Amino acid sequence: MNKEHFVNFGSTIKRFRKTKKVSQKVMAEKLKIPIAKLRDIENGKKEKPPKGFAKKAAAYFGVPLNTIFVGILTEKDIKPKDKKLFEVMKPVIDQLAKYLISVKK
Repeated sequence: MNKEHFVNFGSTIKRFRKTKKVSQKVMAEKLKIPIAKLRDIENGKKEKPPKGFAKKAAAYFGVPLNTIFVGILTEKDIKPKDKKLFEVMKPVIDQLAKYLISVKK
């Protein structure tokens, strides 16, 4: 993963957290990490999330782990032959994640 992926990872975590309508404090407490670390992750300042963070976050949000990783992909990561499929599927996956998070309150 490069710096752009870490920024996208953080923004995906932040978007999911806001969809769940919880504060950074609440989420950090549930995941047992310092709030400053969560803030750094969400703002793309953390070079690498703590080991197991993505898995814990996916479980917390009630979404499949790969849903979080789809959120970090950029067009540069997609093979030219798959770009059309990516353009169609990414919004669908984002909507699915939003739905799963909102029903897991």
